[in-house]
Amino acid sequence: MPLMIITSLMIVLVLKESPFFTQLRTGQYKAPFRIFKFKTMSSNPKGEETMTPLTKQLRRLGFDELPQLFNVLLGEMSLVGPRPLPIGYLSIIRPQHHLIYQVKPGITGLCQVSGGSALSWGKRFDYDMAYVAQASFKLDFRILFRTVQIVLGRTKSDSHEKLSEGY
Repeated sequence: MPLMIITSLMIVLVLKESPFFTQLRTGQYKAPFRIFKFKTMSSNPKGEETMTPLTKQLRRLGFDELPQLFNVLLGEMSLVGPRPLPIGYLSIIRPQHHLIYQVKPGITGLCQVSGGSALSWGKRFDYDMAYVAQASFKLDFRILFRTVQIVLGRTKSDSHEKLSEGY
């Protein structure tokens, strides 16, 4: 909580606006919910969204994700699971990918520790589907451990080490 308060104050001082960003996302069983994040983009007078050195650093360290702990406390998210997609994606993703909605979305997941946004959309869904098929306490623990390593800079998220035995 102290880290979140300090981060909030720093964002308010730098961006001069609310420190929080919310967006409608799709949760377990396709239930909509509002995801909480720290705001890292600010609109300039030209209407363009920009990042400051501070907000770039917050994103790099994953601090922008900290408010999602409130989503976890509210029971809308889990620490580990597929990333929650914006609500509009429901109508454009392939029907077979709707299986990701059988579990709670997570702050981190197999996709994030296996390359994350550097992966193609198809590969991201492959990892999310593999997670749903193999979800277990052991796999969650390994993903959380790997997430900490990545945040601390001790390993890269694009490492080819597989976290799930069957994948």
